[in-house]
Amino acid sequence: MMKFLYLDDSGNSGLNLDDAEQPLFILGGVVIDTEEWQKINEEIENIKAKYKIQDEIHAIEITNSKGIFKEWSLEKKNNLIKELLNIIVEYKLKIIFFKVIKKNYKAYFETHFTQAQNKMLKIPPYILAYSYVLQIYEQSLNDDESNGIVISDEQDSDILADNTLKILRVIDEPDIKIKKIIEKNFFINSKESNLIQLADICVYHIKRYYEMEVKENISAKSKENREMFFKIIENNVYNLKLDPTQHKILGFLMNDF
Repeated sequence: MMKFLYLDDSGNSGLNLDDAEQPLFILGGVVIDTEEWQKINEEIENIKAKYKIQDEIHAIEITNSKGIFKEWSLEKKNNLIKELLNIIVEYKLKIIFFKVIKKNYKAYFETHFTQAQNKMLKIPPYILAYSYVLQIYEQSLNDDESNGIVISDEQDSDILADNTLKILRVIDEPDIKIKKIIEKNFFINSKESNLIQLADICVYHIKRYYEMEVKENISAKSKENREMFFKIIENNVYNLKLDPTQHKILGFLMNDF
């Protein structure tokens, strides 16, 4: 059996690690069996038709009432998000993600490298998160005795080059042994992929949930909303315990500075 990991990110500010509005970066997505791909795609198409959506769905546009969602009521927007997230529950799709608290990421580089070295390295959180997503996905495939492919939005192709993983050796990351993932850099246009759009919805709301731990001035109503959406998909998250003794940077990412 072959599986696809549809991958997207949320909270990406590149090398700007001081954006108070985006203190957290998440990279992740949903794992889909090739046998169920068509059915899931049709489910999303049906939801789009129900809500008369012809364009690409962006989670942030729903939340901020942009584009076609400008005149939508809160109830209507919430119902759309719930229906999309419930596809993940209905088909028992695994969710894989890795989160980077940007202030911790910055602290690691400031502690281990000089200012001149940091200017040369320029490693965005995406690169590190990508390496961990691969490791988590690899273990998931081992559990399922499957092979897999990673499918990303083509706009990320300039971030992920084939030599990406070599860069990580500079920051003492061990070599990543990948056997089950047969294609790591397959890119498609998110406008043409309902599954990338589903990943976008999923990852965005994971980010909104964990953001509550590191972002100030979030209203009680917003917290309630964030928790509501995360609880829908919480049991679908695939958890892999990573060993900080094998990955020095994890000690920094897990601490509160």
